[in-house]
Amino acid sequence: MLSGFYIEEQLEFHGDNFNRITLTSEDEEVLLSREYALAANTGDVNQFINARNSSLFSLGTQIRMDNTGAPSGSNIQNHNSGVSLKENSSFTILSSNITGKSCGLSNFMSYGVLLTTNSSLVVDFQGFVNGSGTGGDFSFGSGGAAAWATNIVSFFGSNVILSGAQCKDVVHSNIRVSSGSQAYIQQSNCTGAGDTSLYVGAGARASGWLTDFRKDGATNSSSDIFIERGGIAQISGANGGSNLTANTVTSDGLFIN
Repeated sequence: MLSGFYIEEQLEFHGDNFNRITLTSEDEEVLLSREYALAANTGDVNQFINARNSSLFSLGTQIRMDNTGAPSGSNIQNHNSGVSLKENSSFTILSSNITGKSCGLSNFMSYGVLLTTNSSLVVDFQGFVNGSGTGGDFSFGSGGAAAWATNIVSFFGSNVILSGAQCKDVVHSNIRVSSGSQAYIQQSNCTGAGDTSLYVGAGARASGWLTDFRKDGATNSSSDIFIERGGIAQISGANGGSNLTANTVTSDGLFIN
């Protein structure tokens, strides 16, 4: 994308393979218009990228949704403004070591990346999926209320891999895995969540190594890592408390530390 490029489009992929392509830009950051993503009939925010059975390009730049346009939809969870990966789709956010610049997504309203049905997301070293980027405030518009937000949501057997990544600063949760999904998180920053940094439920599994899961970035709490409905979370050399007693089998799940 050339300098000054402003994204006013939504992208649809169905059965496509673009994994040999890297999307990059001359500028350090590219703005995505929230106003152009508004659905005229509901006032909700449509997805920036909607992929089904597709291998997407690798992201080699920063994309931040701006605060133009005020969503008016009644269900805040319908403000689905990030990347949606369905039915064996995949997406990679590249490392700054490869591109020479920070790469990632920020300031999306409902979620950054949603994965369903055997899809996959890889966020490489210093890549990010953050609630707020430079100048981002996660608001409905000028003076609006804060939005419901989760950085990464994964279910139905999907996989999330974060390596040296930034996944932080949201109203709700940084990472939610459920319904048999798995998350592998190493040497990453998953702080700054209003609800829980890592949610593991419904038979999902998560592994964290040398990662900070503390919501406030300073002290452990019982809601840093929340496990229920048969979820399993295993951490090693990581910061963060849990709602479950460590190394004890419970009816809710298992927390291994």
